[in-house]
Amino acid sequence: MESTGGNWKKVFADEFDGDAVDWTKWYLPAWGGKNAINHVRVRDGKLHIECDWDKDHKRLETASMRTRQAYPFGYFEARLKVTKNSGWWAAFWLYGVSNANPLVDGFEIDIFEDYYTRSDKPEGPHRGILDHNLHVYIGS
Repeated sequence: MESTGGNWKKVFADEFDGDAVDWTKWYLPAWGGKNAINHVRVRDGKLHIECDWDKDHKRLETASMRTRQAYPFGYFEARLKVTKNSGWWAAFWLYGVSNANPLVDGFEIDIFEDYYTRSDKPEGPHRGILDHNLHVYIGS
């Protein structure tokens, strides 16, 4: 495997250079909902995770992807585009294998969430703020 610099060795990569997601590398967690697969596309060497209203315009539907293999430590890198639209946000998280909710059973590292980049109102201005967090649950 190719070295990423220093002592790190690349053990996982996906350039999304085909015409579909490689589902041998990724899966959709059950909490994403039954329609999550409809919101994931690969185009022009980029993964697109779309967000839109359900057919009744009552709730937003989207997807979240997880790697099939767990990586308990390492150097993580991604090229991502943050949103400028009100109503939804992009995020890049790292969390434990058993983790469904860090407030219940583990930890989560938010590399970034961009929900502060947009205004509270659709007509409001775009703001250049990214959120970074470490969520840890300890105890019973």
